[in-house]
Formats: sequence, structure tokens, C-alpha cells
Amino acid sequence: MNITLTLGTWIVPLIITLLSIICYFLVSHFEDERDWGVFSFMAIVGGVVATIISWVVWLIMTLITK
Repeated sequence: MNITLTLGTWIVPLIITLLSIICYFLVSHFEDERDWGVFSFMAIVGGVVATIISWVVWLIMTLITK
């Protein structure tokens, strides 16, 4: 299995990271600013988990093709 490492391989985790950040700011904007709600917490945890998983998968793909 040969995966060509071009712009498309690292752009996917980057987009996931940016979408996670945007999602958090949108959720926190529409929630009450005095306290964190469950949706802010879910946005942070989900965003961090999705970001870490996407970059780890990218790193594994990079190491496998070397």
C-alpha cells in the first residue's frame, strides 16, 4: 500500500482542527458567559479528541509510507 504524501494528507487534520476551534467559539458564544455549560464542555472534549486522533492517524500514515 503506497500513499502519496501530498497537500491532501495533512490538510484533513488541519481542517478538523480548525472546525473544532470554530465549533467551540460558536458554542461558547451562544451560551451564557457566566458559567460553562455542558455543550461547551462537549465542544472542548470532542474537539480535542478529534484533533488528537486526526493528527495521530496522519503521523501513522506518514511513518508507514517511509
